[in-house]
Amino acid sequence: MDRPVIELKNLGKRFGTHWVLSQINLSVGAGESIALFGGNGSGKSTLLKILATLLSPSRGSVLICGADATHEKREIRELLRYLAHEKQLYGPLTVSETLQLVAGLRQVTPPLAKKVKDEILERLQLDRFSGKKVSQLSEGLKKRLVLARLLFGIEEAQLILLDEPHPTLDKEGRRILDELISEWKKQGKTILIASHDHAEALAHADRLLVLDGGQLIYDGQPKGFSL
Repeated sequence: MDRPVIELKNLGKRFGTHWVLSQINLSVGAGESIALFGGNGSGKSTLLKILATLLSPSRGSVLICGADATHEKREIRELLRYLAHEKQLYGPLTVSETLQLVAGLRQVTPPLAKKVKDEILERLQLDRFSGKKVSQLSEGLKKRLVLARLLFGIEEAQLILLDEPHPTLDKEGRRILDELISEWKKQGKTILIASHDHAEALAHADRLLVLDGGQLIYDGQPKGFSL
């Protein structure tokens, strides 16, 4: 039997005295496409940050492809790509410089980095904005740039985490994102999409998780859940 891509046992996360997540048990196999639905404050973003090894659990265990998220963060970060809800861009850089920085962090060699960067810019239809500073971009284009950063090394990723990916994307950006998600599904990648929008969450999902008050209240087929 193949090992799970995500395995959570009695996961809990506390900030101060407040438990944001409590008693989360979950197993996700390779190639699953999952929607994580819940309202604001339900714990969606916290859960994704724990899976991305940006936060440590307060209790319980987190395994990503068999690696411990507390002690094997570097190994796990090579296996996943994470799109944060926050844009986290540096305004003075140009679009091209932003992607060059990502290429450097990913240790892509300069000749290959330029080729990959140009391909990503074209795919996200950002090529004509490559010389513009981030601070000059519309909100929709900024979100496209965040998505572009995700694509460096995406071929090697086994797990893709998307936190509220659609809000602030323009119409063309949404179309591109939907195409990318469909491609990742065909490639057998495991995808987890968090959203507070029910219809948006289900657009690509074959499994639905619902969080409420930090607890997992539903795990099953999308058609089996009603608001």
